[in-house]
Amino acid sequence: MTVRAALVGLGFATQELKLPAYLAATDVVSVVAIADPDPEARKIISERLGLPASACFSTYEELLNTADVDYIDVSTPHLTHLPILTLAAERGVSVVCDKPLAMSVAEVDEMIGVTERSGIRAGVHHNYTHFPSHAEALRQVRAGALGHVDSVTMTAHSVYAPGVMPGDEGWRGTARLAGGGILMDYGIHLLYLSQHLLGPTFTPRTVTARVDKRRIRPEADVEDTVTVHIEGEAGQTATLTLMWGMGTSGHTIVDGETGTLQIRYPDMLSAQHNVAEQIEIVRDRLDAPTVVPIDWERFPLSWYYGGSVRAFATYIQSGDATGVATLAEARATISLALSAYESVALDRPVEAPLSPSSPLYSIGVTGVHKLELAADNVIRRRGLYQPAGAELGDG
Repeated sequence: MTVRAALVGLGFATQELKLPAYLAATDVVSVVAIADPDPEARKIISERLGLPASACFSTYEELLNTADVDYIDVSTPHLTHLPILTLAAERGVSVVCDKPLAMSVAEVDEMIGVTERSGIRAGVHHNYTHFPSHAEALRQVRAGALGHVDSVTMTAHSVYAPGVMPGDEGWRGTARLAGGGILMDYGIHLLYLSQHLLGPTFTPRTVTARVDKRRIRPEADVEDTVTVHIEGEAGQTATLTLMWGMGTSGHTIVDGETGTLQIRYPDMLSAQHNVAEQIEIVRDRLDAPTVVPIDWERFPLSWYYGGSVRAFATYIQSGDATGVATLAEARATISLALSAYESVALDRPVEAPLSPSSPLYSIGVTGVHKLELAADNVIRRRGLYQPAGAELGDG
């Protein structure tokens, strides 16, 4: 029997990326209800799904109070995730959310408590782990193709996001709504991917980060450029560099004691969300690389959420949580991201995981203004991460 899902939030991600995944997984899950305040978005999705008007709601409250569903799939700004999950738990409905899960570690702690007390199942779409490229890289690493993994280096340059470039409008450019800039947006993907590639025994010890704001709309108060260096207890490292822009290029390199792995792309579309053509493993500079081809079609886009949607639906159906990103995993990535912002504020490496005594732990990125910022700190110079009531814009 297929499980019954509802889609909450019907913007770009749902229309262009998530819905194709559900349409390709009808053997395990059926979308039986939707919710969004935008009537045009409801019309578009309901027509594609063949849903009656009685299954279309303007708010998640109406949906949860009316529809008979097993779980909701939430694609709303993450500052709304906690109240949505809380009400769903009260109704006995399971929840999967897009990343990032929340604005702060404290919010995730509250969400974990809610799920444990209610008994619902919950997860997060860390969907990049299911892409054929990353799944194959993880398979190679876990099979010992590189020996012990020493470092992961990932870049994502000129990645586009709606609502951040000059002339755009949207919540992503406002720290108190988005929880940060490109690090909390696209960077969450690189954080969880790098942790998986470094292996289950990797334990972060310190985080060092630098940010800037160079190209996004002037009134935005978030970073568009970031470099994060994470060092583990055993000396393993992850180095991530990200920039927002109008293109999409990057690379992923995994170095181990017996080899180096790189994901190769067919063209300049080479950031981690793009379609790769092969993986190359080099074990000696004089030997030809081992090439692992990847069978992957760029269109249709059902692959973007496909693995993650199928994994969570299966979890609801049978209790098999294989491939499901837990709230604990989401907590770890958010803790690392906020540790990076704390490093920027203090202009030095900080210990990981983020301490509960840090203001960022409880209130998120705007908590940097409760720390002692140097006069020339980039947060002051660029007017970043303003709390509610502050005037936005470059400092």
